[in-house]
Amino acid sequence: MKELISEDKVFLSKMLLFILIYLFMFSSLWSHDEVGKLLFIMFVIISSISIMFGILPSLIISLLFLFVIGSALLYLTLQSTNTTLLSTSFISMQNFVIYGIGLLITNLLGGTIQQQITKIILERNQLKQEVEQFVAIDPDTFFDNAKRLEMEVQTEMKRINRHNGLFSILFLELDYYKEFLKAYGHKEMEHLLRTIGEKSSNILRFSDKKFRYTDNKFAFLLIETSEDKVEIVAEKLANSLQTHTLLNGKKVTLEFHISYEEYNSEMKNIDYLDFIQSVERETVFYDL
Repeated sequence: MKELISEDKVFLSKMLLFILIYLFMFSSLWSHDEVGKLLFIMFVIISSISIMFGILPSLIISLLFLFVIGSALLYLTLQSTNTTLLSTSFISMQNFVIYGIGLLITNLLGGTIQQQITKIILERNQLKQEVEQFVAIDPDTFFDNAKRLEMEVQTEMKRINRHNGLFSILFLELDYYKEFLKAYGHKEMEHLLRTIGEKSSNILRFSDKKFRYTDNKFAFLLIETSEDKVEIVAEKLANSLQTHTLLNGKKVTLEFHISYEEYNSEMKNIDYLDFIQSVERETVFYDL
């Protein structure tokens, strides 16, 4: 936490210095003639480029711009014998040096600010991904989500590949999901999903893991459960979920499809996606 506070202080200090240089350039150049206004506008443009795209593009543009202006200033200096006329019609060499130094410093500050912004965005995206992975609870069923399913299944596959054993995946898909939502509304759908979550949790063991795979499909990771025993779990789910009581007390009959498959140590060459697709595609589906 202290490191984050320290980084924030450094970042704010850079921003403050950046603004002060802007104000200095504004007061020293904007009050001059049209050339001074042009220099200030270029200063703003180049500084903005450094913040948006980083130090390298802005530094290249700055050096080219300073080279052109410096060459013009040197040419006029050599051609003119009246230094007073030169300083009023263009810009003095002293102000040009100050301008160049300020521009280069601003490039450096703008580049570091751009790096800091990029770092903050990356850290925020990484934190968002971590939250999605580790705090991945579906608010309706209190099941984990599909990303957690992938993580858990891959972990179990690696464990079994090393130490043998088995597990089974069971998919339960609610038919007519959209039709139910259209007919009964969001409150009844929330009640249905909550009921599915509660009944499934009561049927499954504590060690089994539950996931909301899609809107209308649920996945259950059954640890050390062979395929023949999954049939018993499927029948219990069928008996429990087939009849649903609405909020108004009316009972409706639901239709599901179930698919399941076992993973064991003889399937080491299969990866996660192939296994999940096999469960969804090749296993026999049946109505409850």
